[in-house]
Amino acid sequence: MSSKPAARLQLAELVLMAAPLAALTTSSPPRLARSGLLLLAVLLLQRKECLPLSVGSSAFRPSIGQGLPLLLLIPTVAEAVHQDAASTVLNPEYADVLSLMAYAIAALQLANVAIVRWAASSKDCFSGLAPSLVVALLLVLVGKQSTDLGGQAPTPLLLLAALWAVLGSQASLYFVCSAFARSFTLGECAVVGSWWTLLSFDAAARTIYKLGALSSASYLGISSPHYVYHQALLLGMAAIGLVLYPLLSAIKKQAKRHIGGHGSNSRLGAAFYVLALSVIAVIIAPWCDLFLGRFGSIFWIMQFVLAPRIAGICCYFATLILAAVWFASLRLAKGSPTSAQLNMRRKFYHALAILLFVPGYLLEPVFMHIAFSVALSGTFFVEYLRYFRVWPWGHAIELFLRHFIDSRDAGPAVLAHIYLLVGCAVPVWLNSLAMDRKLALGLGGMLTIGVGDSMASIVGKRFGRHRWPGTKKTMEGTAAYIVSVLVVYQAVSMLLAPEDRIPIFGLAVSTLTGAMLEAVSDQNDNIMIPAYTFCWQAYFAVHSQSL
Repeated sequence: MSSKPAARLQLAELVLMAAPLAALTTSSPPRLARSGLLLLAVLLLQRKECLPLSVGSSAFRPSIGQGLPLLLLIPTVAEAVHQDAASTVLNPEYADVLSLMAYAIAALQLANVAIVRWAASSKDCFSGLAPSLVVALLLVLVGKQSTDLGGQAPTPLLLLAALWAVLGSQASLYFVCSAFARSFTLGECAVVGSWWTLLSFDAAARTIYKLGALSSASYLGISSPHYVYHQALLLGMAAIGLVLYPLLSAIKKQAKRHIGGHGSNSRLGAAFYVLALSVIAVIIAPWCDLFLGRFGSIFWIMQFVLAPRIAGICCYFATLILAAVWFASLRLAKGSPTSAQLNMRRKFYHALAILLFVPGYLLEPVFMHIAFSVALSGTFFVEYLRYFRVWPWGHAIELFLRHFIDSRDAGPAVLAHIYLLVGCAVPVWLNSLAMDRKLALGLGGMLTIGVGDSMASIVGKRFGRHRWPGTKKTMEGTAAYIVSVLVVYQAVSMLLAPEDRIPIFGLAVSTLTGAMLEAVSDQNDNIMIPAYTFCWQAYFAVHSQSL
């Protein structure tokens, strides 16, 4: 692609990503200033073909640009959650610490991009270095002065947040580039790294406060059981991968010595399962008990799942999942598919997501919060088995998933199914942070990904004739996205109480801008569009009366 169309696409992507951040910060001049500085830094760097220190282009998935506008996404989400701080389950001062931390992580990631390799001789790269570093530094300084903390946040908490932001931004970049080369673009790496950094910081801060090392644990806000499980499942599964990485590497080396990669030692595989259970028993379960009481995590989940309504939903889920796996094994996972066939195979799982998640969320939002956490941690575990060829299922999982891989799974990790799950789950998780927020906000991921993205792909490939300049996306596909999301949202809204619905103007703006972003961006829309749509809808949910 020539440079002019690519530059226009990147500029359009940046404008669309900046719009909700500007809307969310307009009412507060200090917050508008730091968001403006962040936007300016992204704009300066986007014009330069710079890569992070000691990182080559082979470390990232090829794309139009490297997705730098995505660095605005996590600060935008933080502003969307923080805008109605009085009604959030987080302490307002602590919510402001997390918001500032999101900006700091973005600034540090921009600094990583700006500090190009000394071996690079391109004058264009270095011309953007000095101003970008100055902007990143000013962002941190202005952000520190523009918080709503009023000097009340404990200094140790602020120091922990600063240290965690620095280490998290560096560790995520290193881990992605070394272990998952070509699985992410730079922007996707920033989003994933920021999310894990903030989630792990919150868990660490809550643990320190709960142990009494700092002031009262209630300072951070409510630690509900489903949120405790959310952190335990996701961070616990990450801990299993980190703690057992040497063993997993040995299993993979053993598997490579055998033809087909499925001859890994059964003893090593059995050792992995035993040690994984040990991590759960020794680290994860005691951490849950710290917040829920001794054996409280077991009693709470048993009481919750055995409730008649929840048990019925679980039976519905199990039946539908087994039927889907049976159908996919017999009809879909055969032969080498064409591009159209591969697209239909992937959209089959989008349709399955709608049938599973929408009824479950409308009936029991708390259950879906936990179910998404369980499902995502389960997919991480399955990916461990596949990637490291763990006996006895690793090779079979690899053969099955191979039939659903496209160009975005160019790296060693197969992420399509994980992205689909994350896209559906993120609005549900974010909406649960508010004590009194519209129920429809949690549907954003399910409908934009399960309905909008699927219809855009199907209609665009079959009937698309007019392409957006510089992309493979079609105007017909974008129109199908907009119409399908609006129609299904309105149909589902009929099942909701009036106070749980999204204002029609906010729904139109979020759908239209989300469709345009999906059209112009080359980033993975499953992790971008749901969070982006949530931010717009959360803004209109709070400000609908003043518009």
